[in-house]
Amino acid sequence: MSMDKKIVWEFEASNALNARPLENGNVLVCLYSGTTVQEVNRNKEVVWEYKASSSVADAIRLPNGNTI
Repeated sequence: MSMDKKIVWEFEASNALNARPLENGNVLVCLYSGTTVQEVNRNKEVVWEYKASSSVADAIRLPNGNTI
């Protein structure tokens, strides 16, 4: 959402708990019920995915490129 409250990009995700913009312009999305973290580009393509063995509430991308 822009400063003037206009939607500039959206991504439909079932049960998304958290979404963080990344420095490369992509978005890191945590999906709670699917125990999944996805990196999505601005074309709405999943470019990276991690499936956890339990629920995921949050994730961040570290400066070294790792995701926790």
